[in-house]
Amino acid sequence: MIMRNYLKKTYMGIASLLALMSCSDGNDIHTYTVGAEDNAIALSIGVDNSPLTPTPNLAKTRAAEDDNYIALAQGTKMRLRVEGKWNDSELIKFTDCSADAATGNNTYNTISSYSPMLYWDDFGTADPSNIDGKNNGLAIYGVAVDGKKDKAPDVNNSTGESTTDQWGDHSSEDSNLLPWSTEDNSNSTVLERDLIVSNNLSKTTADDPGNLTFEEHKAINKNLENKDEKQSRLIFKHVLSKFTFNLKAADGFENYKFKSNPTVTLTRKKVSEMTEADDGAYCLVEGNINIKKGEAKANESNKKVIKAKYISVQTDNEFQVVSEAAIVYPGTEISSSKNDIIAQINADGNIYYITSEAIRTAIGGTDFKAKAGYNYVFNITVKKTKINVTASVEQWNVVTADYKPKIDVTGNIGDGNTSASSLNSFSLYLKDDDNGQYGLSESETFIKANSEITVNTTGGNPTYTFSPDVYWPDHQTHYHFRAVYPKTKSTSEGSAPEVVNVSNTQGIKVKNCKYEENNYPCNLLIGAPEISKGTMCGNKDHISPTQKVDMSEHGICAREGSINLNFRYMMSQVVVNLSTSADGASNKVNIGANTIVEIENAQTEGWIDLHNRNIVQYEGSTSTYNMNNENDNSRHDAIIPQNIEYLVFKISVYDENSNVTDIYRANIKDIPVYVADSSGNKTGEAKHITSWDSGHKYIYNLKVTKTKVSITATITDWETRSTDETDIWL
Repeated sequence: MIMRNYLKKTYMGIASLLALMSCSDGNDIHTYTVGAEDNAIALSIGVDNSPLTPTPNLAKTRAAEDDNYIALAQGTKMRLRVEGKWNDSELIKFTDCSADAATGNNTYNTISSYSPMLYWDDFGTADPSNIDGKNNGLAIYGVAVDGKKDKAPDVNNSTGESTTDQWGDHSSEDSNLLPWSTEDNSNSTVLERDLIVSNNLSKTTADDPGNLTFEEHKAINKNLENKDEKQSRLIFKHVLSKFTFNLKAADGFENYKFKSNPTVTLTRKKVSEMTEADDGAYCLVEGNINIKKGEAKANESNKKVIKAKYISVQTDNEFQVVSEAAIVYPGTEISSSKNDIIAQINADGNIYYITSEAIRTAIGGTDFKAKAGYNYVFNITVKKTKINVTASVEQWNVVTADYKPKIDVTGNIGDGNTSASSLNSFSLYLKDDDNGQYGLSESETFIKANSEITVNTTGGNPTYTFSPDVYWPDHQTHYHFRAVYPKTKSTSEGSAPEVVNVSNTQGIKVKNCKYEENNYPCNLLIGAPEISKGTMCGNKDHISPTQKVDMSEHGICAREGSINLNFRYMMSQVVVNLSTSADGASNKVNIGANTIVEIENAQTEGWIDLHNRNIVQYEGSTSTYNMNNENDNSRHDAIIPQNIEYLVFKISVYDENSNVTDIYRANIKDIPVYVADSSGNKTGEAKHITSWDSGHKYIYNLKVTKTKVSITATITDWETRSTDETDIWL
């Protein structure tokens, strides 16, 4: 049969031409000739893009506005079933066809490539006795997957063969079923499981438009006043439900791009809670499509965990957006509570969870099951470490979502007398763990996070954020954190900490000096997370949930909670308070500003290890260190932490002519000390110590006479300790 140019000009761009030819209309058998062009039936096709309301079990009969429709992708294969009568017998025929490209602004396609070609004659309209068949017209049903070009949907999706028992046995509307699975494991770039159905050209839906009759066909073809081109328009409806995830790579991802396409798994369970492949399954993916009713009926006993399928990648300004989607049956329960997990996202090793709270808000009401014809679209901005979600519903019907994660740090000085609120700036350093998990190796050095710090002191101890933000690289990497106060410098100029390589590690150089509270190195603090040995990370987002890591050894991995950095002073304070007998006593010593207090055999310079906050190396040999006057009777210095076994206090008393009159010595290790409170009151038993430790203040009260020196000592905190008054012969 030949399709003439007249028909192409009349319907091309607005209609698909199904050349169903007729020999007669039953009233005048000489009017219509076999093959005549004006006998062709025009069938317009498009996809109704509105939700199926208020009767979600039926495809929409016709559109109020063309804007509710979209055209099919060029080349989409469709399968049509045409029902009519031959005399008194029911007759069903099938044909496959293809959607041509929609032209201009049209939301409908033309159709070509019919196989086989069907005609009005096939249904006996040329038979004058077939009045009922002619008046009742033809019921036309169709199925397609938009964008699927290789074959039309069929019972047998693997072969695409046309068989006479397609779509059920046709004995009733309820037996008119097409088995269909929405689970797509193929490598195709097309979302192949989104079956769309047309049933509007049938009395199954309503009498308007109802079956396509020959009289309506004539009115359209002859361009009569009573023509209604929508009367012959096939409208395809979405009968399934869809989840779409638009994943935007944002802060923390290099150049705002993912290294590889994220994976989205629809499951109720977190990674650490899953024990088998279908654990956490809630998606309905198996069932039947009732073609006549335009209704998808799921097998509710068969729920699965499924992965969304890659659709496309685009750019939103400088941000990469990867789109993925999954098709499920209506009735899939999106949530039973607002805390339900809807999906897991794995973006470059970071695991995020989408909960249903925002979706429930967007959907409204009390029924949170997926509805036919609804596309639940999550627009997710992925920032490393934490995800925040917003949502809305649009046609198809859209739900949006946002997620953000970053490292937040809190700083506490600890049990010392200095309040954390005074710590308003520091330099942050971080280093990969050295245990080689998941193929990661230890970075050789701590890397400085070059960020400016913002302090928030609302509600107690301050919290610190950084600009630019600092992000976890992924959920598997464990970080060691260190912070240095005052802020470190990049050169040796000026008086400030500088992190340098020393003895196969990194250190900060310090030296003995007069104690001045606000000057470096007296105020040098290094902060670190102080974690008890055997504290396992408990990160439920590890790809391998059985992998447990002792954070005291291997650092901390990605988490939403803040990391607590406990800052500790790195120097020791040593205070020597001198006293003597009362005026007039024979053993009184003339102590004054010219009295010299020295520490013999002292270490005077060295490096504090950034990693373990201990002295890593001393500079040069020991020497005698001259303590600095605080007043005539007191000396107060910042001393680098060191062993005191060979340390000796040497006290030299001079007369007014600068001549030495007396020299006294005391072995420091022989002086027992006790912990004291801030008032110097004894709080523990006196004990001998072996070292001056960082963050401790040692107070030695030395009573010097011409025969002996009575000594007491305390350490205040910084951590306060002291001694009983002890007589030591000098």
